[in-house]
Amino acid sequence: MKTWLHDGETLGGFHLFATRETAAEYLASGAMARIAAHPAFTALAVRHFAGLTQLSRVTGTRLPGGA
Repeated sequence: MKTWLHDGETLGGFHLFATRETAAEYLASGAMARIAAHPAFTALAVRHFAGLTQLSRVTGTRLPGGA
């Protein structure tokens, strides 16, 4: 799942992946290379975060991977 974000001059987004392995596969994919080559991304950065299962349940969110 991809969500795009925009705030003034900043354009970004986040993905939810079931595993770090699937995230690594995406980062190695042609899709990621096309995004990185887009002129809107002049300072592309990738950061990994873990989902907070208990807090996500409180807000009704089911994390990928069945968590």
